[in-house]
Amino acid sequence: MTDQTLYKQYAIVYRHAREGVSLTQEKAAAQLGISVRYLQYIEAGDRVPRIDLVSKMADVYRCGFLCFKFNVSRNEKKEGKEEHVPVPAD
Repeated sequence: MTDQTLYKQYAIVYRHAREGVSLTQEKAAAQLGISVRYLQYIEAGDRVPRIDLVSKMADVYRCGFLCFKFNVSRNEKKEGKEEHVPVPAD
């Protein structure tokens, strides 16, 4: 599975979580402190939100399972070979 495929799958989860609390993109973006366009990019899988934004999404959408963290070794980061592997948050 490619990173892009993974991002598209997360995008679907983000959208469903937002819709699950009956928020429009406009209302959700306002509560998250981001632009509607940026939220659209995230929900299309064209942008990957930072973990702090995902944490805020989990609060706003009342959906704790959205919280995850990425394990990236320092060597991979230095070499530009970041492998994003979602794991459950502690």
